[in-house]
Amino acid sequence: MTFRMQTSSASLVSVVDITNRIAAGGPAFGVTHEDETQVYVPAAVAEYHKMEAGQSYEMHLIPNTVAPEKTPWFAKFVLRQSDDSNLPQVMRLREAMESGGVWTTQQAADLLGLSPEKAFWILEHIYMSGSCSKFLRFDAPNTPPAEQWYTMFPTAADVDEFETEEGE
Repeated sequence: MTFRMQTSSASLVSVVDITNRIAAGGPAFGVTHEDETQVYVPAAVAEYHKMEAGQSYEMHLIPNTVAPEKTPWFAKFVLRQSDDSNLPQVMRLREAMESGGVWTTQQAADLLGLSPEKAFWILEHIYMSGSCSKFLRFDAPNTPPAEQWYTMFPTAADVDEFETEEGE
């Protein structure tokens, strides 16, 4: 059994206004509310959210390594600003995580009353914003992680807290 800790690279959570979309199925471009810095939104993300010029989204942005001179930011993860926004759940889970311990997707789902899949994306939102660390357990080399845990205090995490769902 192998454990690995991941910490998020430099990222930013920002509200982005979509300025244009390159044809249906293509990428979108936008600007941040704070300083109107250009943002590239990949086609898959833009299509999934049905983005159109004039809409605003809360996005996780990472530095664009492909064309930083044109668009300094790359949209990695999106939470659409609307009545079904995840922001209240993000804030509630972040507050609970600040009390300590390690969190699994199932624990987050139970706390928020959501499906594990939805809770996973909220945990990833918190992780991608740089607010927590993620520990991964791999059963074999070159395989996806078998389990993962999130914590705001990685140096204080107790190994006993990393109990698997099978009770190992």
